[in-house]
Amino acid sequence: MSNQPGGGYGPQDSGHPQGNPGQPQYGQPSYGEPQRGQSQPAYQPPGAYASGNPGANAGYGFTPPLGAASPDDLNLPLYGASFGQAARRFFKSYARFTGRASRSEYWWASLMLALIYLIPTVLFTISMIAMFTSIPFEKTTSTTSTSSYTRLDATGPPDAGALTFFVIACILCAVVWLALLIPSIALTWRRLHDGNFAGPWYFITFTSVGSIVLLVFMFLPPKAEGMRFDVPGAAERGKPFAIA
Repeated sequence: MSNQPGGGYGPQDSGHPQGNPGQPQYGQPSYGEPQRGQSQPAYQPPGAYASGNPGANAGYGFTPPLGAASPDDLNLPLYGASFGQAARRFFKSYARFTGRASRSEYWWASLMLALIYLIPTVLFTISMIAMFTSIPFEKTTSTTSTSSYTRLDATGPPDAGALTFFVIACILCAVVWLALLIPSIALTWRRLHDGNFAGPWYFITFTSVGSIVLLVFMFLPPKAEGMRFDVPGAAERGKPFAIA
């Protein structure tokens, strides 16, 4: 405060403009508002991609991984795949160890494999029962000084037809298992990629509890970081999905 003529006191000039310090000056936009001649940026929900870059908003909300826009695109995982789509993609990606596979692709294909393996397994079981029941046995009773017991002794070879049936069933099981071995491993390999795990994690199955650990991995949701396993240029044809 400073003395003024007449003994009164007036406001002291501090060199700052009068008015509310938090209020913007006339003609200046407030904080957060676009300046004159600039358009308001479009709202992007959490997890949306900015400028087509999957990692632009990483860390803000949930960033869904890119999935295939068409079931025929084998370079990206097909989220929400049906049983038929998963079966076709399984055989078309017979030995593909690059890229990713969604949970729906993996579990539908696993169901298909179980049904395929069921046929030779049933035939093998029936042939084995038929072969053993065709073997002629003779009941023999033996007596010792303290006890007696009865045993069955084979008196001849199994029936030729039953034996042939058993051999054919064994060959069929081996052929089916070998034919589906590589695509089964490749599917698991790609499912690991979808969860952002390196494919060689598959070999954990050779440890004591590795199969249980790998089974848990197969249930895990997809991660956007797993797109690092995609083939170059695959993301340009994909679109984000939040389901597996």
